[in-house]
Amino acid sequence: MTLFARGSRALVGMIHLPPLPGSTNYMGQPFGKIVEQAVRDARALHSAGFRAGIIQNTHDLPYTATAPPETVAFLSAVGWEIRREMDWPIGVNILKNDAPGALAVAAAVGAEFVRLKVYVGAVLGAEGVLAPSAADALRTRQRLGSNVEIWADLFDRTSVPLVQQPLEQIAEWATKFGGASVVIVTGDSWDSTLDMARTARSVLPEVPVAIGGGVTMANVREALDVADVAIVGSALEERPFTGPVSASKARALAEAAGFGALTTENALRD
Repeated sequence: MTLFARGSRALVGMIHLPPLPGSTNYMGQPFGKIVEQAVRDARALHSAGFRAGIIQNTHDLPYTATAPPETVAFLSAVGWEIRREMDWPIGVNILKNDAPGALAVAAAVGAEFVRLKVYVGAVLGAEGVLAPSAADALRTRQRLGSNVEIWADLFDRTSVPLVQQPLEQIAEWATKFGGASVVIVTGDSWDSTLDMARTARSVLPEVPVAIGGGVTMANVREALDVADVAIVGSALEERPFTGPVSASKARALAEAAGFGALTTENALRD
């Protein structure tokens, strides 16, 4: 049983963290302030009707395949504080493709899922060649005694496959070989993203499909017509891809998706 069943039409918001201590571009922002902003972002998303959020070390440039231990520690502290403050599902994504680190954070804070950018197949990105993370993810999850869901990107637009494969093949590998609970698609354009979502849904009739990028107020309804989950990031932020989450933008996007009533109900529960 997945967090979101097929046909659920759910919004998931990104919590883009600023550079964390230890990253090469960390500018000295007190970590307590980073945590406070992450909690505010989570509250804004939850109150707007978003069903979950994903914490991500978005600005720890340049990324490496595996994050350093301090990143895992700081992300755990962020996730723990969000979970301490509110009963709301969260996911973990550690860039660029740190499956053991993400699963460790998820186990520590009680997160419901992890997002893994390169799950099956190998790709080339700015970081170099990235190997698939399925084997490490499944072994780490078993070792931790965890039931955290794995949300697997079928293609990541910030890298290219070493050998191009049909999406149908990648989808089969991710679910049958890798046991992914949810598959995520993001194309080079909005039209290609929609085409990928349709294809994934047709070949995986039982597996929820998420759109992983490019969702805006103008296209969110279209996104949820062809996918089960829409993951939204920069369209919600006061400064796109920089943050923080704008509560008014989050509410407006949820209403554009047709979740206005859900927004009011969640706000009352807060």
